Amino acid sequence: MATDSKHAYSLARLGCAPGGASFLQAAWVPMGIAVIFAGAAACGGATAGGPIGGHDAGGDSGVATGASGSSSGSSAGTSGISTEAGDGGDAAAQADATLAEAGVDAHVGAASEAGFGSDEASVAASDADTDEASVAASDADTDAASVEASTDSGADAGCASGADPTWAEWPMPNMPSDSDAGTPNPESYSDNGDGTVTDNVTGLMWQQAITMAGTLAGNPDDQSPTSSAALANAAAWSTAEASCQSLALAGHDDWHLPTLIELISIDHLGFSPALDPVLFPDPSLDAATEVALFMSDTPEAGSPNVWWIVHAFGGAVGDGAASTYARLLFNCVRVPHQNPTACRFAYPATGTVLDAKTNLTWQQTAATAVMVEPDAEAYCSALNLSGGGWRLPSARELLTLVNYAASSPLLDQTAFPGSVSGIDGTNVYWSSTSAGVLSSTEFLDVRFDLGNTENRPSSQANAVRCVR
Repeated sequence: MATDSKHAYSLARLGCAPGGASFLQAAWVPMGIAVIFAGAAACGGATAGGPIGGHDAGGDSGVATGASGSSSGSSAGTSGISTEAGDGGDAAAQADATLAEAGVDAHVGAASEAGFGSDEASVAASDADTDEASVAASDADTDAASVEASTDSGADAGCASGADPTWAEWPMPNMPSDSDAGTPNPESYSDNGDGTVTDNVTGLMWQQAITMAGTLAGNPDDQSPTSSAALANAAAWSTAEASCQSLALAGHDDWHLPTLIELISIDHLGFSPALDPVLFPDPSLDAATEVALFMSDTPEAGSPNVWWIVHAFGGAVGDGAASTYARLLFNCVRVPHQNPTACRFAYPATGTVLDAKTNLTWQQTAATAVMVEPDAEAYCSALNLSGGGWRLPSARELLTLVNYAASSPLLDQTAFPGSVSGIDGTNVYWSSTSAGVLSSTEFLDVRFDLGNTENRPSSQANAVRCVR
């Protein structure tokens, strides 16, 4: 399935945009495990400030322009305001019916394919008996009037007002490879011609130059917070933070080291280098042969002197762990505007959660059984919850749900009560994003026990939460 055209990186996307700007993906063409690094397309007459997107002229009309970029995600969220058919319906029974419609025997088939014995398969099947209907019904019965009122007013009970940079405050852009598979908000960038790039979907403005802050002193997970190596790592992060705070660029002085979710918004998961080398050039970076990490300003909860990073090779999200040596790289970002929406989560229909910041609507209760990746896609496509229209989320979209300030599970337990464990006993959820250069036959998942991404064979069984 990983070689299906749905997950391939299309050569048709490599070329020149109107006005001569080179396409974002011109530098990467995964082919098996190897990467063909073709360099930027030779586009004549590029105009500063022109859009640099992942789609060709005359292609998808949904390429975002300006700072909104919330086309289909927004309509999906607002269209779900009406009450779900079968008010107070049995969510667990509905999920099982969906599995049957999709031809997926997730309780036993997926478990046995992943290497479960009969006992483990029975345990997976028993998840369906854990009275998820009561959970869904309880959510619907708990002051449904106030939930409806909060949806109308754009605020839900107990939410905090204002922007929180640790979460996505904007629609999450999707890579061309994911957009070709039907995800909304295709990424689009404008080179401002002054050393900065504007993300037309998020509105974030990025410094183009990549700077080295130092080297990672061993694996942070193996160090005492007061060890010399840990203190050296802390010094490197302090250097990067101070550099961004003192940066005066393009007439602006309100720059900062990006948070992890900001960095993820430009992270090309499955590509190398992870940041587009046309927009963010670093001639010294050989992502295929060296260990290099892009730094974020998001600390790992409960781990002093450890911050979240993105690997330059393949874009994997991690906590700064490296075996011995890694160059620490960064570029700065600024937020020209904030999303005025006061609250993040609303509940437009029973069993659904609307993220008002990203305009994505999520299945509130995950599938009642783990399943292999092809079955996960079939399950979401057939899910008949609140009118249907569901799909398996991209890795970037799934990462917008990770609460990096929490302990396991790193998921809002009010909006998403309960969890489903993956094959290795952790909260591992499938995405629809190919692992690309990390493994051409695997897909990415997100671990809600740790917060990182991993590439896994599609035959392994993971948890599933659908989106639209």
